[in-house]
This record gives sequence, structure tokens and C-alpha cells, in this order.
Amino acid sequence: LRVDAICINQDNDVERSEQVQIMGDIFSYAWGAVIWLGDSEQLQACLELLENALGDALDNLPVSGQQRNEFLSQRL
Repeated sequence: LRVDAICINQDNDVERSEQVQIMGDIFSYAWGAVIWLGDSEQLQACLELLENALGDALDNLPVSGQQRNEFLSQRL
């Protein structure tokens, strides 16, 4: 699971540029991709979309659903 808003420091132009250059490599290993272009106010809808798309994979993360949602909410 890769969330660019979390994985890339959006305030650091150098890091952002470096990450964009390797995105082809990152996504070439993905079995699927979900892209969210919505407002942060619609975060809950985004999280529900991820849950539906990833199913059991999210259930097996070492944190509870609430902890996961709080973590993502703080970073998006």
C-alpha cells in the first residue's frame, strides 16, 4: 500500500521530484492502483473505497481500523 501524500514529503521539492522519477518502478510492481483526487473533506469516502478495494489486505495490517483511519486522517 502506497499513499503518496504520506510517503512523499509534499513540502520538499527535491524529495517530491525524486519520488516522481521512481514512480514508474514503484507502480510496475503493483497489482492494482486506486487514485484519489478528491478533497480531504471526503476522506471517509476515500478510506471506504480503499477498504472495499483491498479487502483482507487492510484487515491484516498490525493496527486496528480506527488507528489506521486516524493515521491516514492526520496525513491527508
